[in-house]
Amino acid sequence: MSLIKMENKMVRAVIYGRVSTTNQNTETQLLELRDVCKRNNWNIIKEITDNGISGSKPPHQSLE
Repeated sequence: MSLIKMENKMVRAVIYGRVSTTNQNTETQLLELRDVCKRNNWNIIKEITDNGISGSKPPHQSLE
């Protein structure tokens, strides 16, 4: 992961969680991403999730 440090500027972030089967859950991914944002003082402006969608089969509706 590449992190960019910006001094005196609030970094806005969109976090994205995806699971490929319907019996999985994105909440663990989102918790980790929220923690990264909190540690880096980034402002989460949106959370996007794809549930039961394969990463190898575009398009991803929620990213459009």
